[in-house]
Amino acid sequence: MTVASKATSNHALTKVYLNKCILPAGGYDKATGECENKIGVLWDDFKSHSTPVVKEYCLSLPCLSVDILPGGLTPCGQPLDKVINKVFKGYFRDLYDAYILSAPLTEKGTPLAPSRQQLATWVVEAWDKIPEEMVRKSWTACGYTPEGEISFSDQGQIVPWTEDAVHAMVKEFCGQEGFDHLCDEENGNEDDIDMIEAAFGIVDEDGDDSDVQLD
Repeated sequence: MTVASKATSNHALTKVYLNKCILPAGGYDKATGECENKIGVLWDDFKSHSTPVVKEYCLSLPCLSVDILPGGLTPCGQPLDKVINKVFKGYFRDLYDAYILSAPLTEKGTPLAPSRQQLATWVVEAWDKIPEEMVRKSWTACGYTPEGEISFSDQGQIVPWTEDAVHAMVKEFCGQEGFDHLCDEENGNEDDIDMIEAAFGIVDEDGDDSDVQLD
């Protein structure tokens, strides 16, 4: 597990995420510096994704190509935002709601906040409910060429799926529960995320490498 002591997300954590998750998944061998595939990364316009340190590191890897979605395009051009996140947040919210019903109370009579370990456990449990095939198809839903057709496609235009088509796919893979989460506006409410980040001291800023801890 990799964390920052101040719960910040910065360029150091971005590099760690590249090295521990993205590059190995794409077949990159750190020992030899060789990679059996071309690796593409599509990031949103979060400032830690485009700091000079991260840019320089990404350019040093011939196998890696990074594109950053301009502001405003994330909801339609990033698979997580278009398909996955609301379903995931709904599953996560279900776990939180179940906890809050029986949570121990503080001296003030308010529910005791869950620990970070508990939150991490809920993230894993909620993510496990997202089918891998739906994650794959979410790219197609954004209009990107399906994996099996990349070598044969000369289509230059990105054509996203309609809302009805996305709804049908989620219902196919996750049933009525997942569909309800997708349609629930509370699961897309960024104010809730801001409130949670404030409560747990999570800061959306770039920092230095000094507070990154590897466990």
